[in-house]
Amino acid sequence: MDCEYPEDVIIKAVSGKLADKAPAVYDFLSAFTITNDDQLSMLPPVELDGEDVDEVAAQWIADNEGVWSAWIG
Repeated sequence: MDCEYPEDVIIKAVSGKLADKAPAVYDFLSAFTITNDDQLSMLPPVELDGEDVDEVAAQWIADNEGVWSAWIG
C-alpha cells in the first residue's frame, strides 16, 4: 500500500552484560525483527476497527509462527 506513513526506525538497546546475564533474552532480542508490512497490517484493526491490541497481536502470532519461532530457536 502506497501511503505517506513514515518508516519507523527501531533501535534495540541492551546492557553489554545481557549476553552473560540472560543469554536466552539476548538471543531473542538479537533475532527479533518485524517488518514495516507486519506493523502496518496490525494498525487498521486497532486504529480503524477498534480491536483490542492484545487480540490483534495474538492473531499475528497465530498467523506467523514461521516468523517468530525463529526468534526463540
